[in-house]
Amino acid sequence: MRAQLLVSLALFVALPGVAAAQRIELDGRYWIPEVSARAKIEGGPLPGTEFDFVKDLGIDDEPLPDLRLSIFTGPNSKLRLGYTHAAFEGDTIIGRTIQFNGTDYPASTRVVSELDLHYLRLGWIWQLPVIPGKLRVGPVLEAKGFVVEATLKAPATTPPLRETEKFAIALPSIGLAIDWSPHPVVDLFAEVSGLTLGDRGHVVDAEAGVRVNLTRFFAIIGGYRLFEVRGEEDSSFARLRLSGPFVGATLRF
Repeated sequence: MRAQLLVSLALFVALPGVAAAQRIELDGRYWIPEVSARAKIEGGPLPGTEFDFVKDLGIDDEPLPDLRLSIFTGPNSKLRLGYTHAAFEGDTIIGRTIQFNGTDYPASTRVVSELDLHYLRLGWIWQLPVIPGKLRVGPVLEAKGFVVEATLKAPATTPPLRETEKFAIALPSIGLAIDWSPHPVVDLFAEVSGLTLGDRGHVVDAEAGVRVNLTRFFAIIGGYRLFEVRGEEDSSFARLRLSGPFVGATLRF
């Protein structure tokens, strides 16, 4: 529900600019990241156990869809709406007792785990033509919204165990975008944005890649992306890091 509200709000803000847009681009990407995730969730009198979703719970890497809608509001600026969804699953016999959200999952118990992420971005990008037709550099101002949900289930225990913890937050970020065109049909791009809250956590999203413009209306893209978010409250914390290559295509209207 919170993810749907974030999507609806972003569309409400972005769509009025379509009528004034000079160009619209739709990016579809297939991201193949390696996942690294750790957490410690206290509950009630139990302090919680720090655990690794990959090493302790057997969560597998999964390719992720990444969609972006860009509305160009001028020759050097655009609004961009981006959405990424990640759903990771694990099924393993745990080797040690894990306390999660007030519940003990004993060692040698079969635990089925789920880690779900909805990541929504709405941003404005303005790039100054440092070298007209060749190099553009400028700031990225973005609002990022996250809904992360972690679930641990032990279906074979009596009674069956199940605990879910959800984390949702929206925050601003700032960054930099660079585009360089060494050839009329080839564009190189790099972008980084993020925010730090000190000991409470941080978020960073960075990528670099190449775009090959096959026609005026169609291009193929490829590159590498890193995304990391960490949040901490009292004795609980969660950290998720995704990094890996991506491929995709761009349609222009």
